[in-house]
Amino acid sequence: MKKTAVLLVLSLLVMTLGIHTSDVAVANPIPAEPIAVPPSISIQSPANETYNTNNVNLKFSVSGNWNPCSEPHYSLIQFSLDDANPTVVYSPGYYSGMPVQLNMDFSIILKALSEGSHRVVITAVVAGLYLRGQNKALDIGHAIAHASVDFCVDTSHQSEISILSPINRTYNTTEISITFTMNRTSSLTGIGYSLDGQANVTIVGNTTVAQLAEGAHTITVYGWYSDINTVTAGTHFAVDITAPKILVHSPKNKVYNTSDIQLIFTVDESVSQIYYSMDDQERIIINENATLTGLPNGSHKLTIYAEDEAGNIGESEIVAFITEAPFPSTLVVAVAVLLVILCLVLLIMHFGKRNRNG
Repeated sequence: MKKTAVLLVLSLLVMTLGIHTSDVAVANPIPAEPIAVPPSISIQSPANETYNTNNVNLKFSVSGNWNPCSEPHYSLIQFSLDDANPTVVYSPGYYSGMPVQLNMDFSIILKALSEGSHRVVITAVVAGLYLRGQNKALDIGHAIAHASVDFCVDTSHQSEISILSPINRTYNTTEISITFTMNRTSSLTGIGYSLDGQANVTIVGNTTVAQLAEGAHTITVYGWYSDINTVTAGTHFAVDITAPKILVHSPKNKVYNTSDIQLIFTVDESVSQIYYSMDDQERIIINENATLTGLPNGSHKLTIYAEDEAGNIGESEIVAFITEAPFPSTLVVAVAVLLVILCLVLLIMHFGKRNRNG
């Protein structure tokens, strides 16, 4: 019964400290004095400073020496990073018949630490049972030591990837070059890229992506290092290899009895530039529907061009039409009247001069 009580109480202590139990043997009598002196913890690394790596070495030592305070007794060493669940580094379980000797050195690599502030807390525990007071009441005796250190991780600008191509624009090709620079190659273990969130493709440097579908795309370039977290850079772009389609509503393939013709058309997509060519002459830039004025009588050919943001150029069908503007009769009459008036003035001046001379 006494052994059972000892195990039960010590197990409750172990559960309180978050310790998993193992086999227990009770051989020696329970002492009258509790454990009083906690272990000694010394942290060598990290120090209270900023590290330019995401992998930091945790080095510490725990020392102490106690005679068994009871049978059974227990020891435990663990650490916790940023208030996460503790990691046990030493837990031999229950043992009896020997002193508790803790003179140990630990070296643990804290890997893939995030940027920013961190805290490590180290805990060392020894525990057992003792008989308290004159009544010899059964009690728990333990000694706990804590040590902590705060440090910071800042690897900004340790490595940067600059993507030179592609850039944020629309391309009129399905083959795109991926070119980039890296300001750090030391401790570099690999390079890769991902297209549109797909699986990473390992590369050794600049490369080319072919057979891209039309539409929007993203590319992420990765740099993997042995001492810092993965470095990434991303860009987005689009592929458009389809030329704009142009429909000419006016003029039509017919004869016009005017020298001023309405130029009306529609384009099936957003474009950066529109221009037309009349009778194979120089192209003229326009922004919207327009009026072609002062066209000479005769046959004409018209072609409209549109260029989209990717540089694809579409052209309309050639529109052939004829202008036969009537001769302006009112103008002829006006000119004739002016000529008659001019002649009369000249005659009057001539005869007036003769009469003065006679």
